[in-house]
Amino acid sequence: QGNWSTGKNGYGPTVLNSDTTQAKSKSVKYSPEIKNAGRYDVYIYSSSDNKKPFQINVFDGKQDKKITVDPATLQVEGQTSGEWIPLGKYSLPAGRSAWVKVSTIHPTDGIHADARLLVPER
Repeated sequence: QGNWSTGKNGYGPTVLNSDTTQAKSKSVKYSPEIKNAGRYDVYIYSSSDNKKPFQINVFDGKQDKKITVDPATLQVEGQTSGEWIPLGKYSLPAGRSAWVKVSTIHPTDGIHADARLLVPER
């Protein structure tokens, strides 16, 4: 939702950058295909370029959990350009009903939507 451009300072080869000129909310929703239902640790990668707080929503197929991330509290260590942020442990159903959404809090904030990671519980 909203205008996004592709940049290069992220976890992988590209990252999505929100437009800061339009006064409307921006969001990106990741809807991965979950092959096996089960418990997963969910993470999102935040680039050190993120300067403004942003919102994460994790939908486990039944409930939507809202998380506010303040990049000022993140400590980037080592030679990386960001950090993995743990979002919690969730029971996810097989299929594409679960999702993770990254959103601006204020419409003109510039944020970066990057990688997400779902690690199955062993």
